[in-house]
Amino acid sequence: GGIPYSARYGGGVMLNGTSPTLRNMESTGNTVGDDAQLGGGGGVTFVNSTAVLENVHIHGNTAIYGAGIFAFESAPTLIGCVIEDNLSIATNLTYAPVGGGIHALDSDLTLIDCTVRGHLEQVNGGGIYLAGFNAVSSLDMTGGAISGNSAKDNGGGLYINGGALTARRG
Repeated sequence: GGIPYSARYGGGVMLNGTSPTLRNMESTGNTVGDDAQLGGGGGVTFVNSTAVLENVHIHGNTAIYGAGIFAFESAPTLIGCVIEDNLSIATNLTYAPVGGGIHALDSDLTLIDCTVRGHLEQVNGGGIYLAGFNAVSSLDMTGGAISGNSAKDNGGGLYINGGALTARRG
């Protein structure tokens, strides 16, 4: 199916129905959405993708849903990635910012030795917002850290609405 929201996606990188391995790259300074238009995935968007990101730095991007990353119906694997200091658009009167670092719907995320930090002023899920739209989502995290994020309502670091969380030391 298509992405459930009418919006703009993938300010920096859009992986729609493709699953490459991207290594040693940076996604920064990208913007998607504004006061009147919903935007998701300022840095990277995954749709129907099982892409692998290794040693990727996602920072300084702007969106409403997932200023760093937006994932829908995907199972991406991130290894040694840093997702930090992405900015949310809080002036859209229809959509509140959720998931500053990562916003995932109907997706299974795998994070290995990744850091998600510095995402502020979210309503829910400062660092990571994980929810189901048509299916449950899951997060499998080994090592790494979720730190220095904030949310006005729930889940300053991590917000999960249904689904599963597996976390272990690296």
